[in-house]
Amino acid sequence: AGAALVVARVPAPNVDAMREMGDLLRDKLGSAVIVLGAVIDDRPNFLAMSTKDLTSRVHAGNLIKQVAAVAGGGGGGRPEMAQAGGKDASKLDEALDTARRIARESLAAT
Repeated sequence: AGAALVVARVPAPNVDAMREMGDLLRDKLGSAVIVLGAVIDDRPNFLAMSTKDLTSRVHAGNLIKQVAAVAGGGGGGRPEMAQAGGKDASKLDEALDTARRIARESLAAT
């Protein structure tokens, strides 16, 4: 849909490192939606980013709420960047699959 989509499980030691990864990807890719997930201190953590040109189609805050819910958590944020945590680390990959599906559907809608 004319935009990059990155959804990945990353080996991040903390949320700040995950945010740095997201910033690097966003700067390198240009128009993109990025969702990263990591298990930090035995808990799933998520980061969603949507470049300004895509926030009308993929609101990072709304996306992250749905993703974190899969792992028993919650969170939110701005249209361009949001963070969330969960309770069930075993659901991290399922949550990322949900992120991929929702983002693809949102990007395909015009």
